[in-house]
Amino acid sequence: MTRTFFPLFAAGLCPICGVEPLALIDRAKGSIVFWCPGCGLVWNSPPSGNEVNSFDGLEQTSPLGVTLPDRGEVAGIQGVFELPAGAWEEELAVLVQRGLLLPG
Repeated sequence: MTRTFFPLFAAGLCPICGVEPLALIDRAKGSIVFWCPGCGLVWNSPPSGNEVNSFDGLEQTSPLGVTLPDRGEVAGIQGVFELPAGAWEEELAVLVQRGLLLPG
C-alpha cells in the first residue's frame, strides 16, 4: 500500500547536503522543527547560510515522534513553501517504520 504524505512544507536549504528541510511538529514540544530528509539533521527554525547548530537527528531532538503540520501551523513562518505531492515519500515511510512519524 502506498501512503501519500501531503501537504508537505519545507524551508531553507540544508548546508550539508543542499536539500530543503521539511517542516514537522515535535509531538512533545508542539513546536515546528525542520528535518533534512537527505542527511537527517534537525533545526528549530529554517536553516540559513551555513548554520549547523548540532548534528542531532530526530531520535535525539524529538524522541516522542513528529507529525506533519497543516497550512495553518506553518503560516507565518518566513520562507516556508509547499512541496509537490509525492515528495520524499520513501524517506517519510522510513520515519513511519521507525515509529518517529505518527498520525496527527
